[in-house]
Amino acid sequence: MAVTISRQLHQELYLSKAASLERQSAWTGWLDTATPFDLSWKNMIYGHASADLIKFVLNASVNTVLTPALSALWGHKCNDSCPLCHGPNCTLHHILSNCSTALAQGRYTWRHDSVLTALHEALQELIDTRSNNNLKSRARPQYPDISKCFVTAGKTAAKRPTSAKSDIMSTGNDWELLIDYQYDPIVFPPEICSTAERPDIIIWSRSTRTVILAELTCPAEEGIKAAEIRKLARYNKELVPLITGQFPKWTVHLFIIEAGVRGFLAHSFRKFLSKIGLPKPIIRNTLNNVSEIVATCSYYIYQSINADKWNNRPPLILSGATPQP
Repeated sequence: MAVTISRQLHQELYLSKAASLERQSAWTGWLDTATPFDLSWKNMIYGHASADLIKFVLNASVNTVLTPALSALWGHKCNDSCPLCHGPNCTLHHILSNCSTALAQGRYTWRHDSVLTALHEALQELIDTRSNNNLKSRARPQYPDISKCFVTAGKTAAKRPTSAKSDIMSTGNDWELLIDYQYDPIVFPPEICSTAERPDIIIWSRSTRTVILAELTCPAEEGIKAAEIRKLARYNKELVPLITGQFPKWTVHLFIIEAGVRGFLAHSFRKFLSKIGLPKPIIRNTLNNVSEIVATCSYYIYQSINADKWNNRPPLILSGATPQP
């Protein structure tokens, strides 16, 4: 008990010291909204992250990555403008999420779609497994075990197992999935409603008239909450009322999931994967993959800050892969 209290006091002292630092304290503002990059020994030893990527993530977390703005602050150069858009004060935040030229060239979209690939496989596997299991359970009628209704003299009745909490996809065996990529755009399922909207992830079941919408954003960690509010307002204003207004009525589950550009994942990510029924080990692996992919892409975007040209259609990054120019 005393050891636990001592650790808590030391942790509070460390946080208090970190919060007092003007530049390096940024990460303390993300603790309530995001989960950090996995820097455990297990991930360091058996994971795919390279030493350079780990170094970048650590420096990015405390805003000490060498940028034009930081070089100017340290007196190494007198110009702090962005090499791409030529705007002033080229910080890491600007390079990874706020450069108009990088946005127009599709650098941020490439990172966004790479994150979607990490989700695509896990979601498709869940849908295939869930549909097969539901079909089997419906094919075999379940009869109650009458022997469990009786208790032998001198013995106590066994406790009934608590039923597992059902998830959104616990019913229905006809789930379908659509993922919206830049170079492979989707059309919203017409059996639900007619709209030009294209959420990043659509999962729906005709038999239960249930649709799950997930919108992915990759903002800077400082803007995770603002991104969530902005996306929720957009979809709750038009698309959600349009779907729920259909007859017969559809049930809509809307999720906004954010992957921070430094590899910090919003808590909404885990909530989404849990609500749709992914097992905990799969959730953990998927979150680690997403965190690694978004950090890898951001590292490559940072390294390419002086490259005026950008491949119009670079290959999407998979877990453990290294981006190529």
